[in-house]
Amino acid sequence: KKEAEDSVVKNQQKIAIMSWADIVAASGPPAQPEEKAIVSSWAAVVVTSSEEEEEEEKTVAPPSKEKNDIFVEPTTAELEHLHLALSQIWNLSTKLEPGKEYELDLQGYATYKGKGDYARRPLFKYVKEGDAPPVITTFLALLDNYEREAGKKERVTSIELEEQSKFLDQVLETPEMLYTHAYLVSKRKAPRDVTKFKHLLGSLWFRLYASTSRGPLDSSGFEHVFVGEERADNSGQVSGLHNWIQLYSQERKGFLNYTGYLAHNRERPSELQHVLNLQFLWQDAEDGSIDRKPSSTCFIGTSPALEIALYTLTALCSHQKDSHGKINSQLILPDGIHVDINCILWQLHGAPVIRTAYPSI
Repeated sequence: KKEAEDSVVKNQQKIAIMSWADIVAASGPPAQPEEKAIVSSWAAVVVTSSEEEEEEEKTVAPPSKEKNDIFVEPTTAELEHLHLALSQIWNLSTKLEPGKEYELDLQGYATYKGKGDYARRPLFKYVKEGDAPPVITTFLALLDNYEREAGKKERVTSIELEEQSKFLDQVLETPEMLYTHAYLVSKRKAPRDVTKFKHLLGSLWFRLYASTSRGPLDSSGFEHVFVGEERADNSGQVSGLHNWIQLYSQERKGFLNYTGYLAHNRERPSELQHVLNLQFLWQDAEDGSIDRKPSSTCFIGTSPALEIALYTLTALCSHQKDSHGKINSQLILPDGIHVDINCILWQLHGAPVIRTAYPSI
């Protein structure tokens, strides 16, 4: 334990990164003048939406592109082959360019069961400075809304509900989500109405569930995937956390110590690729305890809108499922890397919620 604590202290000393994301070091979003919820409940509205959808006509029209000038309708081939649709989503999204807009410092190879630190420096060597787009700023406002420890009941304030709503508004305006919406409508997996679709996304990603048997409502798909949790079994391990922005934010604040990359046959990954399997230690800002993540795979340099689009489409449209109930699909990146998209859906009172979602290579 002492060795792990020394490792995190070392990590606090070695950080010297400039970035567009100065906002990630802030204590939280600016104070709101009053609490005003845009929606009263994701769960309550999605049930109504589902019932109304059954009454709609059978003809399906694609969603309107509204404010976005880039709108691509799914082709027949993409509707028949999910991996082509995922590639289209990838191509439509805006990503940071590796080696130019961000640089990684991979350093040493780590093993799943090993507990050493094979990286003396931070993972993120450089991230381009500049103004963060609205989808990023609204995403960052969500990261401090959760209890880190699984098993602790989550209490969602009206301000936090409004932050979720604003984030989804930004996600819905991106080319990748416009395409995803049109795809889901064509497959009869989502309502045509944008407001109803927003509530479907809200229910999938933000609806609370109990992560343990007979436990309190302590987690959501968004919290698990994008924020991360401390496991409730006192194992000293991190659950979830598959998002590079949260990794970067926590590393920049000095709470996350990257300890090395993982790879099949110890083959060193390229520092220019957009996906990475890594290992890290994560310190709790409140009590100082340190938890370990033996293996986490994340996209790097991507927008949270892209990740939500890939995971949502896989969860609702893929027919590939393993014996453990994990839903799979395949994404082939432009550099030829094959990425598996993995999701687990739970049913909560008749409505699906994301339990976990992550890439793997």
